[in-house]
Amino acid sequence: MKRQSEIAEELKRLAIEHGGLLQPATVVRAARNPKSPLHTAFTWDDKKAAQDYRLWQARELLVRFEMVDAGSGEPINLFLSLTSDRPTKAGYRFSKDVLADPDQRREWLLMAIADLESWRTSYAALTELKPVFAAIARVLAKYAKEEQAA
Repeated sequence: MKRQSEIAEELKRLAIEHGGLLQPATVVRAARNPKSPLHTAFTWDDKKAAQDYRLWQARELLVRFEMVDAGSGEPINLFLSLTSDRPTKAGYRFSKDVLADPDQRREWLLMAIADLESWRTSYAALTELKPVFAAIARVLAKYAKEEQAA
């Protein structure tokens, strides 16, 4: 945790140094210094970094495509990554298959709920969104009760 706080402090310092606007290139430039707390947050082996970047590009490609959900008629991602698949790097699944499997569907729902909580935290200072936050709170409360009952 100390490392995280050192990184946060360094990022704050850089932001202040640059008038409150911090660009990624500035962060990388500062991180090149092996003594910087930011240094270990980056992959400096160019071959490994290139491979990691291509994997990131592949993930971005997989989540770019949509399909129309037969049940709701709404567009949804064609592929998705379930939390349980990530430790083993199992990959991405067809969202229609996840929706058809009760356990996977529940996992996806719980992922959505976690995203809602994170989103609410990110934008809590925007009082204009209070009605949306209230709706999110109702959904979270509903599923919290269901979890306790299960």
